[in-house]
Amino acid sequence: MTLLEKIYYTTQITSFVIIAFTAVHAKKQYQEQLLHSRIAKAAELAKHFKENQIPLLAHILILFKVKELKPILEKINLDEIKYFNANELGAIIEPKELDLFKAALTLDVSQILQNKNTGEKKERLSGIMVDCLNDLEYFCINFNSKIADTDTVYQSLHQALFSAIPIIYIYISSINASGTDKYYTNIIAVYNTWRKKYNLQLEKERKLYQQQKKYANHCQEATVISPPQIK
Repeated sequence: MTLLEKIYYTTQITSFVIIAFTAVHAKKQYQEQLLHSRIAKAAELAKHFKENQIPLLAHILILFKVKELKPILEKINLDEIKYFNANELGAIIEPKELDLFKAALTLDVSQILQNKNTGEKKERLSGIMVDCLNDLEYFCINFNSKIADTDTVYQSLHQALFSAIPIIYIYISSINASGTDKYYTNIIAVYNTWRKKYNLQLEKERKLYQQQKKYANHCQEATVISPPQIK
């Protein structure tokens, strides 16, 4: 191999290394920018949730938690729901209970909401539910499509969502007659993701508690040996 050929191949290898390094650096920089963008979007959505969703959810919880509906809502086990459709719902509550739920949706709540200073009034509770779910679907689609970072908001918002799920579940399931054409799919997806995350955290905390308890018991059972006294 001539000196010219050696210089040529050395230049080619060097160029390849530089290009590869640049590509790796550019990818890392892009990933960092994307994560920053997703976190910023999540913070923006968290503010939106606080200002829009929490007031709506609070009113819905108050209006639905009457003595006639409370036993129905208590039948919804958050760890046993997944598909949010009519078949799944039918295995949990009776038809007459669903009729009672639907009757509540027709109630005129404009006077109640006016007293709570909510701004725009809705005549029917069903209108409040539709507004709430449409806004919540917009909120969830950003996390389901990974536009926003779900870990940023999960810890502060998951309990607020879970508290309203029995009501949301019955409503969505009652209108999702088939498994193919479903409404509010992003709410369903985010709920299932967050509930799985919640249960994994519970399991992790349970194991940690068992380890700490076992260690504490071991320390209590340990024999304390006193050093010999110097005469």
